[in-house]
Amino acid sequence: MAFDLSEHFRKKGEHHKARAEWHMQSAHLHKAHAEHHDATDPVHAQFHRDKADLHKAAAVHHSKIQEHYEAERESLAAGSGATVLDNHEDSMRDVSSADDLLKRLLVREAA
Repeated sequence: MAFDLSEHFRKKGEHHKARAEWHMQSAHLHKAHAEHHDATDPVHAQFHRDKADLHKAAAVHHSKIQEHYEAERESLAAGSGATVLDNHEDSMRDVSSADDLLKRLLVREAA
């Protein structure tokens, strides 16, 4: 069974893009709620403004992660072009952590 690293990065990027969009929508909703409550309940309005700020920050965070995965995917495409890993290779079976996997990939690329 093969693992396509480029496809993995694409899916992760799409996931974080969707999360960023959801957070921006939530931020817009909270902003609208804050404006609605401004005249009648300033405390409730401030609560919604604070929630909008939190959602905006989360959207920025997810956008940065999305950009990271896109950059990794571009870097991978610019490299050797070997984007498929064989999950049944003996050297890959005893990987105990993500760091070990990364080290093995880097050693392979250097060779």
